[in-house]
Amino acid sequence: MKHFFRFCTEILIGLLCICTLLLALEQLGWFGYPNRQREIFQDFEKNVHFKNAEVVFVGNSQTYLLNDSLLESAVGTNLFMLARSNASFIDFTSILDWTDKESSPKIVVLETHSFKSSSMNDEDRMKFPKSFKNFLSLESEWNQFKYFARDVFQYHSVLESGPGWIAEAILRPKEVEWGNGFRRSNYQPIDKAFMENYERNWTPYPDDPVESDVLDEVKRFVLECKESGIEVMLYESPWYQKHCMPQINRRSSIEKMAAQCQVLFVDLNQEESLVRDPCFFEATKIDNQHLTQEGADTVTVVLASEIKAMLDLIGEVAH
Repeated sequence: MKHFFRFCTEILIGLLCICTLLLALEQLGWFGYPNRQREIFQDFEKNVHFKNAEVVFVGNSQTYLLNDSLLESAVGTNLFMLARSNASFIDFTSILDWTDKESSPKIVVLETHSFKSSSMNDEDRMKFPKSFKNFLSLESEWNQFKYFARDVFQYHSVLESGPGWIAEAILRPKEVEWGNGFRRSNYQPIDKAFMENYERNWTPYPDDPVESDVLDEVKRFVLECKESGIEVMLYESPWYQKHCMPQINRRSSIEKMAAQCQVLFVDLNQEESLVRDPCFFEATKIDNQHLTQEGADTVTVVLASEIKAMLDLIGEVAH
């Protein structure tokens, strides 16, 4: 009995220590994960590369894997990548306001997979507690476990592409010093096992048009850029051709908006050489398919030629 009481006492002391630690972490803001995301976006405005860039890319993880060395060599000017994982275009609109800025880019390149509702308000994808009160909530705990388990067992996404999220949310490591915003891809290409999955039981990603309110926001931004003398290019990063249905409705909605704004839309899913090589794409069971390093390099070369042509045209008009 004496050992039992000692055991219970040690458990109680341990729980009190954990609660004290959690309270301290709450005061330090460790559980304010969504707010940390917003603070990260604001940091871009202070980046000297962002201020001096003549070509600014905007998007999410579909975009920042492009090869900046190949791009800079091809276009011959300063670049900046304004992108975050799972970000939507709407998340960046406050930063992308050059009306009161002394310097502005010549071209803004928008990747169209970011044309979606703001990721900041997507509660279903929030896997971490928003506050200490939620941390001890049974409903919050269940939702965290439910979505985490779904992603692991159904999509394998946490294991494949996001193991660092947990460490980032809980341990709050020191923020990475950003250069020009580009990253190197470490994704592994589609292998034989994943290819068999595509052949046997893969349900292709659906063909859904972009939400009209999101397109309206993009259209407003594009027209503001043109009024300020900034050219805009839209492009869709390619996905492996067996990964999704032909994106006819999606492409049509973007093409219609691009035509209304008189801007170039480069749909790289229409490039047969880019969508049929499994070495270009991440081996994943989730819908968000990223480029491997080989794929990113190949896409970069194709995209760079379009950007170079636009810069040359701008130069001719200026003279």
